[in-house]
Amino acid sequence: MLSLLVGAAVGAGALVALNHYGLLVPLATTINGEARPAAHSVVTANQPLAGEINKSSYINVADGSRSQVFRFDAQEGQLLDIRSKGPLDARLSVLRDGYLMANSEQMGGFNLCESSGNSSLLKQTRLFYQADRTGSLEIAVSGTGPYAYGPFELEVQSVATTSPSTTTLTPGTPIEAIATGKTHSYDLTIEEPGLYAVALSSCDFDGYLRLTGAGVNLTDDDSGGNYYDPRILAWLEPGQYTVTASSSSGQPMRGQYSLKAEQQPLPSNAKFQRGGAIQAGQTLLSLVDHNSDSNFSFTLNQPTEVILTARSENVDVYLTIDNDEESWSDDDSGGGSRGTDAQIHEILPAGQYSVRLGGYGQGLVYLSLETPSR
Repeated sequence: MLSLLVGAAVGAGALVALNHYGLLVPLATTINGEARPAAHSVVTANQPLAGEINKSSYINVADGSRSQVFRFDAQEGQLLDIRSKGPLDARLSVLRDGYLMANSEQMGGFNLCESSGNSSLLKQTRLFYQADRTGSLEIAVSGTGPYAYGPFELEVQSVATTSPSTTTLTPGTPIEAIATGKTHSYDLTIEEPGLYAVALSSCDFDGYLRLTGAGVNLTDDDSGGNYYDPRILAWLEPGQYTVTASSSSGQPMRGQYSLKAEQQPLPSNAKFQRGGAIQAGQTLLSLVDHNSDSNFSFTLNQPTEVILTARSENVDVYLTIDNDEESWSDDDSGGGSRGTDAQIHEILPAGQYSVRLGGYGQGLVYLSLETPSR
């Protein structure tokens, strides 16, 4: 377990060493002149154990944080739900033979469903780990920094299920699953064309989604509303798709999550159109997402006053008109309830024009073309 002998003393008669991750841990204690291996407190499944981080706890020389280490005897394939609760701002680590196997910092290090800056006296840190072989593991409860001290309660629960019971995501039927460090992929069959939302939610990791198939390649990180959960809104034609759930920033995906795909209702007051021609006096309903823009076109037979407006309750929209010789663009001149609608009001010469509709965020947008002088 230990890589470098320090040859110092922590308390009377305690030899210490640095493990691979800078944690100062006892190598042995001396009792009546006899060296004996140091022992960690043993934690057993489903039996909470109290602990406390204080100035006498093992110190991580890399960052000054302190730790208390426990031993857990795991069975091969056993899925562990490890939790630390209490006033301590904690992080959790699982080590085997001195090597880091999993760390709660890889999945956020805190409960993502709690608001940031939560000053609650009861905090919870959670880590899922699946043992790849039978043997002893070290579970370290550490402070998140050099000034993180306090009591905590450590509990290790043995979880029965380890992976999704299905690899098929059916619209309208959520999937509840546990990830243990790997990405999960699901087959999605769309039978009816329409607007669909694919969403992942988790309190344990910062999720990431990819939707591919039938000419679609969309990704999302945090459009779900709480800054951590991804949500993809897309118009899908009948066909076969793949939904891949993972953790953002390339970190291992560890924890419980819910995944669902649902068809979204469309307003009845406008025709939905992803692109193509728009006529004077017409209002279309379209979709904006941060993966691509929508492209439209119109033709003017003579110089004409044109008002092109894009309105949305969810997207900060922008518009661009061009005719290969000149271009006009706008971001926020359309006003709207949030002041983020776009509008271009110009007298344009005769010719063919292309319109690019985009925005910041994803959602439905009303696009209208007016020619008031005609």
